Amino acid sequence: MTNPFLVDLIERVTRDTERKLGWNDRLVGTMRVALEQGVVPRRYALGAAAALARLDPATLEGRRPAGEPLEALWREVPPSQAERDRLVALIEAALVDLRAWRADGFPNLETFYEYKHA
Repeated sequence: MTNPFLVDLIERVTRDTERKLGWNDRLVGTMRVALEQGVVPRRYALGAAAALARLDPATLEGRRPAGEPLEALWREVPPSQAERDRLVALIEAALVDLRAWRADGFPNLETFYEYKHA
C-alpha cells in the first residue's frame, strides 16, 4: 500500500507481534483466508516469518522450528493438524527465503522474491 499520508513508524507496524501471528489475526488469519480461496499466500508467509523472527530470533537462525512458538500462540484456538501443518510449512519456507535474503545482503526484496519464485 502506498499512501503518503500514512506515516506509521516501523515501531508501530511491528507492535504486538504475538497478536499479529494469532490464529485468527492479521498475518495468519489472512493466510488462512487466502488458502481457503485457493491462493498460496507466499508474501504474507514472508511477513509472518519476519514477525516470527522478531518474536523468536532462534527461528530465523534455524535453531528452533517455527511450529514451536506458533503453537504456543495458537493454543487458545487449536487448529486442525492439517491446517496447522500447511501454515507452518509456508512460514518455514518463508524463513528459508528470509535467511537467503539476509545472506545476499538484503537486495531489493521485490526483485529477489520474484526471481526466487519465478
